[in-house]
Amino acid sequence: MDHVKPRSSFEHLELNLTSLDRSVAGNDRTLARRAPPFTDADFAKSVDQGCALTSMMILTDDKAARYVRPENTHTTAESPWTVYQSLNDWGWLLAPKHVLDQMTTSHYEGYMNPVMEDLGLPHLDTPKFNGFAEGRQWGHSRDRLVNGIEYKFYQSTGASSDFFIDVTHGLIFATYTYGPAYMAAEFGSNTPLPQLKNLYDILYLDYAYLAAQKHEQVNKLKYLFIDDIENDETRAIAYRCVGVELSIDTCFMYQWPRRRVFYPGQECYKALIASPNGRSMALILATHKSVFGQQKIIGSISVFCQSPSSAKFNLLFIVDDYNEAIHGSTSTDEKEHPVQPALMVPP
Repeated sequence: MDHVKPRSSFEHLELNLTSLDRSVAGNDRTLARRAPPFTDADFAKSVDQGCALTSMMILTDDKAARYVRPENTHTTAESPWTVYQSLNDWGWLLAPKHVLDQMTTSHYEGYMNPVMEDLGLPHLDTPKFNGFAEGRQWGHSRDRLVNGIEYKFYQSTGASSDFFIDVTHGLIFATYTYGPAYMAAEFGSNTPLPQLKNLYDILYLDYAYLAAQKHEQVNKLKYLFIDDIENDETRAIAYRCVGVELSIDTCFMYQWPRRRVFYPGQECYKALIASPNGRSMALILATHKSVFGQQKIIGSISVFCQSPSSAKFNLLFIVDDYNEAIHGSTSTDEKEHPVQPALMVPP
């Protein structure tokens, strides 16, 4: 399977949001990766959207259903995608075993080993090196003719998702992914998008499949890493929250021991959870409550640089059981605010 890393990481979810331009100029030695202007109004909008996502995580499923569009037409927020075969049915193909066996974590060991040790986890090694992290590489690379009311042709979009999954310790480490909507926009295609297109569904289905293979509980999922944030909107939010642009001149101050951590209730938490890189981390919980529980929440979001000689940084989302005394309460319950939510997700 051929993969070309795009200019933007993580899939552009089809939310009713207006995203900033996500182009990236990558140069660790300069400030060329500076995010575009991100105004106070932009940040406030992200905070509002983060409030909605937080509510969706901690409200019971029947109330979370309000955030699935069209508004007030659903009785559940549960994703319709629960069967692993659905990936293949909608044109997603997993790379052959010999390709997966060649996926290695050696590129990440230098900055991830101290992180894993601090979290009390084994190093991010693949089974080939006696580790637990399974390399996964999905591509939307097959045309499909689907029979609904009538047959409809869905052309392959070239979308791809690469990540490592460790179900023994409840961990996903995403290296880069970009979805059908992004690819269609990038190449000006007007082909119908597959119905199974959202990153959070792909992650869930693959994680649940591997968990079943190893007789592990899916609801053990605890750690969600995103490596090398390139999305401009996410970078702009992170820079604002850290208080400085993460560059070759500043990253030495924000490596793992001096990481910035944000918690529910804080504006930066809300903005980061609503960022293009954060939405799927919230929605994997909010749309699979029957598996994870009615009130699982991203309990913290960490921002940390990879090394003092690089402008690259990662995000870590840690899953917790919701506790109102610790995490605060929602302020966007439909009983209090019977208006259209700041964010709606696709059914």
